[in-house]
Amino acid sequence: MRNLFLSHKFTRFGAIYLMAAVFMAGTPISVKAAVAADITANGQEDNLTINDGDSFTYAWSSTDATVCQLTSPSGATGITISGSDGPIAPSHPWYPTLSTPTTLTLNCTDGTVSSSDSVTISLVAPPPPPPTVVTVDIKANGSDGPVTITAGDSWNYTWTSSNATVCQLSSPSGVSGISFLGSDGPIAPTHPWYPSTSTPTTLSLDCT
Repeated sequence: MRNLFLSHKFTRFGAIYLMAAVFMAGTPISVKAAVAADITANGQEDNLTINDGDSFTYAWSSTDATVCQLTSPSGATGITISGSDGPIAPSHPWYPTLSTPTTLTLNCTDGTVSSSDSVTISLVAPPPPPPTVVTVDIKANGSDGPVTITAGDSWNYTWTSSNATVCQLSSPSGVSGISFLGSDGPIAPTHPWYPSTSTPTTLSLDCT
């Protein structure tokens, strides 16, 4: 009776082992690779901001994919599974506007599993140019004044300006349309601009 029980037990274990071996042999184990996609603009992920007028380039890569497609903005199919393109200049149809960014979307698949990634390119308006600074300078006898001369002596005057389009000698006579720099004289005692001992002469230069 004891021997019969042991024989039955060994037979049962053998059957279980044989069933497990058959099950394992008929069910292959496989690990599915993960598909990944990545796209950048100027090396930047997700969002890129450029100045209006600047160009940009883009690059893409994928892992374990067999087919990639640029689904946005143009739907270019059959692109390589990795690569780069550009520069995208302001004249290119993909170039963004100040109100409408451009989004590049890459979609890659191995036929079963798909993966996508996007990058958005936005424009920022360039800063306004600094305001133009107009400078003027007028001298008498090489000095900014006040200048004192001995009665009977002549004198001359010079002037300069920068960033101006129009200059006028507003005093003493209102001579308009003078050059942006120059000199004049000598102003002799007989000249109408010659000062008197009681009334000095003031030269005023206005430029704009």
